[in-house]
Amino acid sequence: MTDHPPAFDLLHQRYVDSFARKREEIEQAWKRMLLMPDEEAARADLQRLVHRLSGSAPAYGFETLGALARAVDERLADWQRTPAHRREPAITLASGLQAPIRDLLAAFATQAPAKAPAAADVEAAPLRVILVEDDGDQAARLAATLERHGLEIRHAADSATLWQMLVTWPCQAIVLDYWLHGETAAEIAGMLQRESSFARIARVCLTADIGLPLQQAALSAGCDAFVLKHAPVEHLVAAIRAHVASRLSA
Repeated sequence: MTDHPPAFDLLHQRYVDSFARKREEIEQAWKRMLLMPDEEAARADLQRLVHRLSGSAPAYGFETLGALARAVDERLADWQRTPAHRREPAITLASGLQAPIRDLLAAFATQAPAKAPAAADVEAAPLRVILVEDDGDQAARLAATLERHGLEIRHAADSATLWQMLVTWPCQAIVLDYWLHGETAAEIAGMLQRESSFARIARVCLTADIGLPLQQAALSAGCDAFVLKHAPVEHLVAAIRAHVASRLSA
């Protein structure tokens, strides 16, 4: 991991630390499918988990794990795409997945844990923060202000850009504008909350709306703090630093 910056090493270690949870989730979904092979929800749950793993594992260097997950994902997807009158029985599908699932679950144990960077190295570097804001002018102004307060900022205009950036530019915090084109901070925070490898990234919601329902929605979805845009920027900086420290010490 020496070819990567400390922030990447830290996120890589968090991903490795999530292996036990990911394996347990896949194993439980697989057991439900075995018990109820004709139940669509059981198959869909398993496919959702292996599909996510097939995309995330290679991004962190676990090509074998990703390939094994992809094989299961493609098998389930092919079965789903086949017209109902031409499909093999669901119990036959489950039987054919026995070996691929066994290999996938076993692969989690063969991955070598990455060494986490020393705490002093992480603390010495400026905090990395991704600002998710669909207004380019507002994003540029806020990013410049936050950088003057000692933070390192990257801008993402939407959730798709955010997901890509989380792999190529790992961070310690995400600042989410509540209202984005076609999505909200609560929706994005909820997706982050469901991905265990992002569990230690602080999330701060930023909005011009004072409404209590918005605040409750953001906090319930996994945001750590709710900061108003018209408040002094020091409030936002303090919230970022406080919740980064809280997440890292959890």
